[in-house]
Amino acid sequence: AGDVAPGAAAGAAGARAAAAAPTLVKDAAAVLPLTLARHRRVALLTDPLRRGMPSVELQPLIVAELLREEGFEVAEWPVDGRLPQGDEADVVIYLMAQESLMAQSSIGLDWTRVHGAVHAAMRRGWHEIPTLLISFGHPYYLFDAPRMPCVVNAYTAIEPVQRAVVRKLLGREPFTGVSPVDPFCGLPDARY
Repeated sequence: AGDVAPGAAAGAAGARAAAAAPTLVKDAAAVLPLTLARHRRVALLTDPLRRGMPSVELQPLIVAELLREEGFEVAEWPVDGRLPQGDEADVVIYLMAQESLMAQSSIGLDWTRVHGAVHAAMRRGWHEIPTLLISFGHPYYLFDAPRMPCVVNAYTAIEPVQRAVVRKLLGREPFTGVSPVDPFCGLPDARY
């Protein structure tokens, strides 16, 4: 009595770890929690050049699907080489999943790739539309975007972690993760 099958115990431990890992680095503009009343139209931006371990298949990003299941209208941007305007989206989510590798000399926000064009690369719309960045890998994006108003580091793109992040974004669970690194990269202004 009271014995738990080894597979069930490992599954429960994995679920607890996935729920504990996501870290709310900052929410300086009170973007969270996401609600249908305030954030129904989601503009999703990601880096089209996603890299990981050469011998390991990249985990699919399912955050858009999970948000759609909750009733959010999720559209991938850029569209026609431009970024959303305030009347086209209620929230912008940068969804990043670059894995740190010894063979990759650096990871950073390549604004031209993410925004789709050079003229769009110069634009930062977080003063017009609530904006957040979720990283399922590299935890140092504030080095390239110190004024990003809301940042969540989740460290890995495995499905249980993506599901946990969405629950936390919606306010169903608190963010309890503690950053194992300095996500502010030693930049005092990145905290605001």
